[in-house]
Amino acid sequence: EGLSHPPPEHPVQHIYGKTSLEEKLGKCTFQVSPGAFFQVNTEGAELLYNEVVKKVKEVTENPKDTLLFDVCCGTGTIG
Repeated sequence: EGLSHPPPEHPVQHIYGKTSLEEKLGKCTFQVSPGAFFQVNTEGAELLYNEVVKKVKEVTENPKDTLLFDVCCGTGTIG
């Protein structure tokens, strides 16, 4: 989960070492590969995601039973 697999024709190819970086965002840990989109400003992203959580709580009584589509997700940090 959170790991993308670029096609062989992708300009960045793995030669040696780890194939992904581990990045923490809030309570979650993501594996980020060279071809994946991941917000590099994690402090700013955490502020934004906290706002998303507040907005979801405003429109539902039970946020855990609420479905949220993260249509521009990259590595899926919101969804």
